[in-house]
Amino acid sequence: MQSSLDKNIKETQVNLSLLETNEYSTYLSKRLNVPNSRLRSLRQKFSIFNLNLFASISIIVLISTVIVMITYSSRIYANPSILIDIFTNTKFDPGELFDEGDWGIWPMIYGTFAVGIPALLLSIYWGLGIAIYLSEYVNNKWSRRLQSIIEFFAAMPSVVLGLIAVRYISDLTKFIFQRTWFIEFTSFLGFNEGNGIVVNSSNIILNAALAIAVMATPTIASISLDAMKLTPSAQRYAVRSLGGTQKEVYDTVVYPHSQKTIFASVLLAFGRIIGETMIVTVALGSNAYIGLQMIFGFIPFPNLWVNGITLTSLITTYFGEASAQSDIRQYLFLAGAILLLFSFVIIWLSSLLINNNKYMMKIIDIFYLPFSYLSKLLSNIIEKYKKSIDFSDNLTMTLIDKRNSSNRRFYYKNFFKLMSYVLFSIGIIYMMTREGLNFLSDGEGLIQGVINFFNFIITKPVLSVMQRGMYGAYPSLIGSTLLVLMASLIAFPFGTTTGIFLYEFSNNNKYSQIIQQTIINISAIPSIVVGLFAYATFVVAAGYGQGLLSGGFALAIMMIPVVTTNTIEALRNIPMDHKNSALALGVTKWEAFKHHRLPYAFPSIITGYILGIARVIGETAPILFTIASITNTIIPDSLTNQPLRILTYEIFFNLTLQTRQVDGYRIGPIWASVLAMVLIFFVGILNILAFVIRKILRARYEYNGNI
Repeated sequence: MQSSLDKNIKETQVNLSLLETNEYSTYLSKRLNVPNSRLRSLRQKFSIFNLNLFASISIIVLISTVIVMITYSSRIYANPSILIDIFTNTKFDPGELFDEGDWGIWPMIYGTFAVGIPALLLSIYWGLGIAIYLSEYVNNKWSRRLQSIIEFFAAMPSVVLGLIAVRYISDLTKFIFQRTWFIEFTSFLGFNEGNGIVVNSSNIILNAALAIAVMATPTIASISLDAMKLTPSAQRYAVRSLGGTQKEVYDTVVYPHSQKTIFASVLLAFGRIIGETMIVTVALGSNAYIGLQMIFGFIPFPNLWVNGITLTSLITTYFGEASAQSDIRQYLFLAGAILLLFSFVIIWLSSLLINNNKYMMKIIDIFYLPFSYLSKLLSNIIEKYKKSIDFSDNLTMTLIDKRNSSNRRFYYKNFFKLMSYVLFSIGIIYMMTREGLNFLSDGEGLIQGVINFFNFIITKPVLSVMQRGMYGAYPSLIGSTLLVLMASLIAFPFGTTTGIFLYEFSNNNKYSQIIQQTIINISAIPSIVVGLFAYATFVVAAGYGQGLLSGGFALAIMMIPVVTTNTIEALRNIPMDHKNSALALGVTKWEAFKHHRLPYAFPSIITGYILGIARVIGETAPILFTIASITNTIIPDSLTNQPLRILTYEIFFNLTLQTRQVDGYRIGPIWASVLAMVLIFFVGILNILAFVIRKILRARYEYNGNI
């Protein structure tokens, strides 16, 4: 019996060795009428090599960005006395050379965090409230719909939010600050030496923080909502079966399960806030200021109702005025390097948190220690108070009523956070749209305003509008379209192949983990730093000048992480049954992917392309130094050394343009409002187009459980 078994094992081993030889593979290839296995293997190796090569480009981009930021500020590092002065001086009033004026970096760092921290706190307030309400109180169908509305505000171009901050949010804050009760209240608190808060400028820190909070809230809301929905249903049902309210379900099950991801979403939102450029450039001013107000004369509080300057707005404000070899240009690249360092630190902390690093968790526990101690102290006081008054026969009913009352307050509180965010965001967009349409209608009603709006997009406007100094959006739309097409041609191959390599062929080894972390780091690079890198690399070093090629490369760097992430998610949503069944029939991994995975992921990949376009079409900072200009050129003759009119740049240009008044309107800002309406219209069209294409393609390639 044993000898027969050994004989069968030996024959099996011989057959396997024959199967591995080229001769036997060629024989099977001819008998079964399939390509030669060696040729198929070479095809697979060649395809995977190409995917690997494209994925490796991301590492080169990241390393090059760091090198450029350091190299173009090298004169500062070479002179320790200048470097020490920059990081010790608290004043910023630069001259032509480092030997002249004050070059302290701290006013910009202070301004960055003075805007960022209030914006982050408001984003946490709105974002967590939205996530809790959609997760715990809304069914999946309506939760997805409301989440799509919230995520639309994440795609809102930052230059449009800057416009909204300086023209509409400022009206709201001025209205509040000028109320008698508010002045008396702030006088009581001791602001402005007891004289209360008085605001006359539209460019204040608070307005910029409110606009940035609108932009950052969807990041916290979406990531936290996805984490909360992943809470096991069995744990939810267990708490409910024991009589727990929805608030108790959240407190005992949902929040502990999603705590790490919520913290990570807050850090990611803070990274985006720190790197925001156009909102602070438009809405904040350029006053290098460090100052605190004192509440009751001894409690420090940041002064949110003055002008300020951040690291990002410093670059946009001074870059155009500085010559290529000047000291101020070196200083601006140093500011870019500091921004890059901030973004890398935030991403590193987020990674530690998501990976449940024990040291990071200890830091969080230490951070929470005083708050938990205070919470326990207040709970003990409340419990003692309850015991002193709850001596009655219906004590159980009293406790139940209190739990239900607490649950109702929890519901209404989070519902208020959702509605306040939606109404505030829609309200400021409505104010901008109403003013723009009123201007375009020329007093002939809303319908005529809508008609003139579309005329403004596709043709020259009506005569009455032209007489006010207005011009059509056609040239800037053509320039924006050409720029996005160029960026897409560069980004889509790199982003798609990187996503395919990472999910299908990387085997999760050390090299693939480096590429994954690189993609995450690139996505966190502030847009103004991308603009500096593109300027130094493509405009100057490569000699392309300002044109489609330089601008396309700048936007492509920002698109690649979006396309890569969407490709990975598209492949992750396709069951592995297709691939496993195909491999069992003897096909290669590449053939299994090409014929049994890619077609089903194709709809979601195309959707990712469109969303990537919607993400970058509203970018302004990367194109400031690479392509944008006020020029008469509509269709360029060359891809290099030929700037174009870009829609987002025209909005920014008109916001900063001081023009005459006609019929009570400042032409520059009102034209910026109309152009912003055009930009929002096209971003909305792209999002709707992504939804429709996904529906059509899913109907064609829908996975129905069969191979």
